[in-house]
Amino acid sequence: MHCNERVFDFGTGKEANQVTRLTYRGVEYETHNPEIDVIPTQTVGKYRGQYWRKNTVRMMPIDTRDVDLKYRGVKYHLGPEKEPLTQLIKLADRCVISGNGQKPENIHCIHLRNIRRNIEYRLAIAKLKGDDALVRMLQDEARQLV
Repeated sequence: MHCNERVFDFGTGKEANQVTRLTYRGVEYETHNPEIDVIPTQTVGKYRGQYWRKNTVRMMPIDTRDVDLKYRGVKYHLGPEKEPLTQLIKLADRCVISGNGQKPENIHCIHLRNIRRNIEYRLAIAKLKGDDALVRMLQDEARQLV
């Protein structure tokens, strides 16, 4: 990447020119850099003979771009959501979970059953290995699920 006209004032942390002209593989384009408000800190150092001071950002700029992009053939969107989240939740409620087209009546019970089955499996393995500490921990975990 090649920068042409970029001026940076290290004392204030603000760019003098808000538009940066860049060239990548012969294609020229401009990028608009947000102004960042920084607070100088007491942290200073010396690296390769040059003094530097660490600055902290007072408030991160919010990206307000609204663009559709593509990376390696996969499309994605930057910016505000196109569909409100409530519409997506309503759509998810209509989705079927099981293969026969019916939603399970009590998902919580199914979830607990799966956790219990997992604990029982891990308990059997721990008993085979003879790990008494793990057996006690798994038994305590199983009692907490009741």
